[in-house]
Parts: sequence; structure tokens; C-alpha cells
Amino acid sequence: MIRVGVLGCEADSGLDAGGHPLSRRNERDRRHRPGWRHLEPALGRAERGVHALFEPKLANVELERSLLVSDRNAHSVYVCDARPGLFVHFILLLVWLATTGGRIDTVHFLLNGWAPPGHTASVGPPCSRRSELWFGCENAGRWRGPSVAIVELGRIGIWSPQLRDMREGARESAAELDELGYGTLWLPNGPDIFERARELLDATRRVVVATGIASIWTHPPAAAAAAHRDLTRAHPGRFLLGLGVSHQQVVDKQQPGHYSRPLEKMREYLDALDSEDNPVPREERVLAALGPRMLALARERSAGAHPYLVPVEHTKLARDALGPERLLAPEQGVVLEADPVRARAIGRQHLSAYLRLPNYTNSWFRLGFTASDFADGGSDRLVDRLVAWGTTEAIRNRIAEHHRAGADHVCIQVLTANPAALPEDEWRTLAAALRPASIRP
Repeated sequence: MIRVGVLGCEADSGLDAGGHPLSRRNERDRRHRPGWRHLEPALGRAERGVHALFEPKLANVELERSLLVSDRNAHSVYVCDARPGLFVHFILLLVWLATTGGRIDTVHFLLNGWAPPGHTASVGPPCSRRSELWFGCENAGRWRGPSVAIVELGRIGIWSPQLRDMREGARESAAELDELGYGTLWLPNGPDIFERARELLDATRRVVVATGIASIWTHPPAAAAAAHRDLTRAHPGRFLLGLGVSHQQVVDKQQPGHYSRPLEKMREYLDALDSEDNPVPREERVLAALGPRMLALARERSAGAHPYLVPVEHTKLARDALGPERLLAPEQGVVLEADPVRARAIGRQHLSAYLRLPNYTNSWFRLGFTASDFADGGSDRLVDRLVAWGTTEAIRNRIAEHHRAGADHVCIQVLTANPAALPEDEWRTLAAALRPASIRP
């Protein structure tokens, strides 16, 4: 079955997807294709070389071997600037299919320019935010409107406490992760989280850095707004402010009795951000959200949600709660270990602290787990649903499940027997298998 998508954006202006002038080489490419916008400038340097171009006289068509993890043999075709009419271009595609014996699973008609697939939205001209209307597939008739987020996270990122905690080697690792094609680096809460974010941004060229999350009890609104202002001025489009209410046990340990009414406190915190001299735009902040009320607040007051330690079932529920236009970026723990005993031991080591936190256990209760799943370090069922373990193919499949359930971006947290060490080998192995810069929605 062929499924067809229509994507529209503003007219070509000679700028790339970030609003910057095209390079001379790219300008030359455009002149050689008069009337048709070449796709490569919008893809970004890290994604080039993945695509093969097919160009009949009346259109510029890009054929890519889809890296959608659910079917590595699928093909997607992009038709640029379909001005003579969609019907003509569709016939050209069918002719190409018949003459080459190829297989097409997805056809995208790109109208008057392009917002790149895999990006939550475009940044500035020339493209408006992406909208898609699919026909002939499981989402037939369903309109997916544009995401409100303006920070392009990519489809796969890295969630790493080591990048926050390790002074030696973290900057070099971040630079390598950037070159490997990961879209975003997520840092957990800490007193110097914004300083660490700046160091990683300074050390990298393209990748986004996000706080996953900054606790509203640790960082006053004025400090968070000032950090956001400074980071986005120094690195436009590359910082996302993730906020969360943390946990009563954690907050009260530092300041006894300080934790109260978390949902109301988050609402007040967002009000304060909006009233600062340099307010944090709604499109540049996300909320850590597990339950329905925090998800609703994320939908109303931010770009979307960053759920932590959730199975695929939660991703589907979160997408339904957020609606089609909000960003959804769940975290997924992964263990590159095929032996189930060793893999689950690493998973239980990771889960041990979280099993004592009601915010997580209540979320898991809502998903059908019982108290017996939390005993003795966690049942096999709990570990297997929260931690993806096995080969790169198994991890690829779990990420694909999140994407199919509605995730725009999945940040993977690599778990090893030594949590203090940078899992550099695992990051490289996964990058080679996942090719994160090339995965499309």
C-alpha cells in the first residue's frame, strides 16, 4: 500500500531551514534546478549522503531508503514544489516504480518549499511549521497539525547524568555525540545545570542541549529566565528549558517541608517566567509530566512534555492527552546486553532509587502494574517494560514503538554496570545502528 502525505510551507526565499543564507554550493544547486527547491540544504550537513535524488524533468523527487526502525526496507519519496499539479507528480512516481521495480511505502508532496521531516518545527523563514494530511494508511483522515516547539530536537537524543557530573571528558564526549548525529543532549537536574549546559553548547556545533529537568524548587524563575536568555542568545535555537517538580523525598531532604502543591507551584512558576523582563516563550519550554493533570498543564502552558521512566503505553496516553500539536519527548533507558540475567540486573540497579518515589509508582499503577511488580527490585515485567535491553535491533524496535505511539523525539539513557562512567562505546555502537540524524517520522 502506498500512503501519501501533503506537506506545505512558505515560498522558497534562498535561506536554509534555520533562516540562514544558503551556501554558494547550495545556491548553485538551486540554479541548476530552476523553479524547484533542492532538498539538501534543509536536511543539514549531518544528514547528507543518506539520500538518493531522482529527478524527472517536471519535478525534483528525493528517494530515500527509509531508516524508520519498524521497516528498514521501506522507501519514502519526497516530491518538491508540486506546482504543475499533484496528479502529474503522482503519475511520474508510478512510472518510476514500474520501471525500476522499486517499492514505495510513503509519498510526500512538498508544497512551495519544505520543513524537514523529523523536525518538530522549522526555525524562522523560509518554512512555516509542518502540517501533514495522510491518506491510505492507519492514520487515514487524521490531521496532524504543526508542533508549537521551535527547537528542533531530532528524532533521537541522549539523556545522560554523566555529561552533567563528569568534568573531564564530558565536553569531548558531547562533541562526538554531536558528530554522531544525535539530535539533543538532555541533562538531569543539578545546582549548576545551566553552567553545564553552556559548556556543552560551547563544545558542540549543531546539537540541542535540554534540561531534563531543571527543578522548580532548585532554580528560581528569575534565574531560569536569565539562563534561558543568555543561552539562547549565545546559541540560537539550541537550548530547550525542561522544568519539573521533582519529588517530595528529594526536595524535603534538602529543605524540610518545602515541597507542597506541586501542580499549583508549577503553574505559579510558569506565571513568573511569563512576567520576567526576558520571559521564556512557551515554545521554548517543556514540562516533566506523568499524570493527566501535569500533562494538561504541559499542553496549555508549554511546548509539550518530557516524561521520564515510562513504557510505550504511557507514550500513547501522553500523546492523546497532549493532542497532536504538542511536543512529546519521552526518555527510554537502554542496556546493550543480550543475556537476560545480566541485562535485568543492570535494569534493577537503575530502578532501585525510583521504586521508592511515589510520582513514578503512581504512574505505573495507572498503567496496570501492581505492588508486587515493585517488590524485590522490580519484577521482570516491570524491568522489561521500562528498560529496553538486548541487541541494537531490540533497542531500535523499542524506539520505533515510542515513535509509533506518538513520540516526536526519544532520548535514550544508556545504562551499564558502572553508572559513573561515560558509556562512549555504547553511544557509538547505537549511533552506527540507529543512524539518528537520518531517522524520519
